[in-house]
Amino acid sequence: MDATGSSKSGGSLKKQMVAVLAALDESSAIIDTQKKQIEYLNDEKERLEGLLNEKEEALNARVSREIIDLKEEMEHKFALQVAENKRLQHHITLQKKESEKLGAALLALQERMQLVENEVIDED
Repeated sequence: MDATGSSKSGGSLKKQMVAVLAALDESSAIIDTQKKQIEYLNDEKERLEGLLNEKEEALNARVSREIIDLKEEMEHKFALQVAENKRLQHHITLQKKESEKLGAALLALQERMQLVENEVIDED
């Protein structure tokens, strides 16, 4: 193992060193590519989260408007129904009073008819 042996081993060592450096460069390139992919995916994630937040806010606003509209519509219909119920109750009350008056008038007429019948019978 003189100079030839050591130069073969030195040449082999150089080849191994070059191979290690090439593998290191390749690994660095892969790592750089993966870093770029990770950055791209993070950017896409943030973009999609922003888009989802916008959609969620728009949907929440729409649902809130619809709920408010439905509430107002229900309150309006309820107010109309209350007014209709009051009108019907008033009408029923008037009908009852009229019925009582007619009943009283009928009773008065029956009494008068009875008096007239009694007078006719007495005259005979």
